Amino acid sequence: VPLLLGEKYRPATVPLQIMAFIPGLLMLTQIHSTYYMLACGYDKEWMRIILTSVAINFCVLAPTLMFLRGSVALAVTALIVEGSASFLYWRFYHSRSSEPDVLAETV
Repeated sequence: VPLLLGEKYRPATVPLQIMAFIPGLLMLTQIHSTYYMLACGYDKEWMRIILTSVAINFCVLAPTLMFLRGSVALAVTALIVEGSASFLYWRFYHSRSSEPDVLAETV
């Protein structure tokens, strides 16, 4: 960060290091949520996971703000929320993909 943006942006280094894992989690989330759940008609289940992620966001953000600097707390919260959402989408996908002919029923 200091090399590209200068010394005044040095405090952004730690939040960016924490958030470096989020693009990989977003990739998994996109594959399991949009390309599977929405394409196969699991709209209600998709919305339930979204609402669960929102609830996790508020539950995690309050405690992290008490113990960490604001930008670091937001980065940690984003990582936890995206990780939990990715896990929930993956779990839904694997619970449905083990059923026989799951894709044949939707086509």
